[in-house]
Amino acid sequence: MLAAVTCVAVMGMSAGETPRIPLVKDLTIVEAWRGPPTQGDYEASTRVDAVDGQSVTLTLISRSLGLEIDTRMARTTMRDARTYRQVWTAVDPEVIAGATSMTVSSALLSELATKGMMTMTIIPRIGTAKNGAMLEQMGVIAKAVFSDSITTGTPYTGTLRRIEAAAVPFALLLNGYPASVAAIHARGMVVAESDSINIEMYILDDPALPIVLASGVVGGAAGGEGGRVIKITYPDSTLVAELEQQLASRRPVEVYDVYFDYNEATITPQSNVALHDIAAIMRRHPDWRLDIVGHTDSIGTSGVGNMALSTRRATAVRDALTGRYNVAEDRLTTHGAGGSQPVATNATLEGRAKNRRVELRRL
Repeated sequence: MLAAVTCVAVMGMSAGETPRIPLVKDLTIVEAWRGPPTQGDYEASTRVDAVDGQSVTLTLISRSLGLEIDTRMARTTMRDARTYRQVWTAVDPEVIAGATSMTVSSALLSELATKGMMTMTIIPRIGTAKNGAMLEQMGVIAKAVFSDSITTGTPYTGTLRRIEAAAVPFALLLNGYPASVAAIHARGMVVAESDSINIEMYILDDPALPIVLASGVVGGAAGGEGGRVIKITYPDSTLVAELEQQLASRRPVEVYDVYFDYNEATITPQSNVALHDIAAIMRRHPDWRLDIVGHTDSIGTSGVGNMALSTRRATAVRDALTGRYNVAEDRLTTHGAGGSQPVATNATLEGRAKNRRVELRRL
C-alpha cells in the first residue's frame, strides 16, 4: 500500500509518482469544517514538533477557539492502539496511553486493509471540558470530536467496515498544490451504553502514516459539509527554487501556507517559513517587484466584506515582509480580490480551501 498522489498538478513531481507523506518535524495537517453560514469555515491544524524513535510530539492549533495544546504519542501506541482521538481539550493529559491522534494505528489500518473491517474505540463527545460548548456546537454541524480521556467523554466501541474494495481518491492541497491521495473509506456503528452513532472515516492508505483524512457521523463530517483535511505540508527544499522559477517566468504564484486568524487579517506564526522564503527570494533579486493579492472564498461575510478582508490580508503580508524581513516597501504593492477569482468550486470544503490564498505576481 502506498500513499498514492495524483501528481500532475503538484510542482516538482511527474505524472505517475507515488511519494509518501513523511513523518518529519514541521509536518502540518490542516483540517476545516463549516461554521455558521455568516462566518465561513473553521480551520485547525496538527503540527509535528519532534520525532524520535520513542515518540512523536504534536501541537493542536485552533486559532478560532484560542487553543494551542501539546500532546505526545508513543511509537508503540502508533503501532498497536485501538483507540483514536482527533481533537484535544485543555483538560487532557499530555500523553493519553493507548490512543492515537492525527492517525489511526498501523494495526487498525492493517485490519481494515486485509480483513475489510476494524474494531476500535472512539469518544465522539467531550462533555464539559474547557471550550466544550463551542466544540460541541461545531461537532453537531461538522464533525465528531474524539478523545480517549474519560474526563472528556464516553468511549464508543464498534466495528467499521471498508466500503470500497480499492482505495478512493481524496482531494487536498499537498505543499500548496492540488493533489489527490489514496484513502480507505470505512463506515460502521459504535455503541456506548444505550447510545449508538454511525461513524464514517477516510484514512490515508499508508501503513507507515495512516492519517485520518475525514471522520464523523454518517452524512456529516466525512459524507458532506463536515470536517476534513484540506492541506498537508512538510519541508521540501525543492519548493522554494520552483517558486522562484515561477516568479522569474512572471507566472503567478499561489501561496497557501500563509495563515491568518479566523475571519481576520492577523498572520499566525505558522506563516513564518513561507514569509522567510519569499523574503529570501526578494533579497536574491533586488530588482524584482511583487504585487500581493489576497483572495477569499465566497462564503462568510458579504462580497464587500470579503473584498475588504482580502485587502487587509494582502496588506498584512506586505507589512510582515517589510517590518520583519526588511523588504523595501516600494517593491511591494497590494490589493484584494475577495471571492471574485475562484480557482475551484465554493460548494465544498476543499474547493473553498483552494480559493483562500495569497497570490504573488511579479511586476
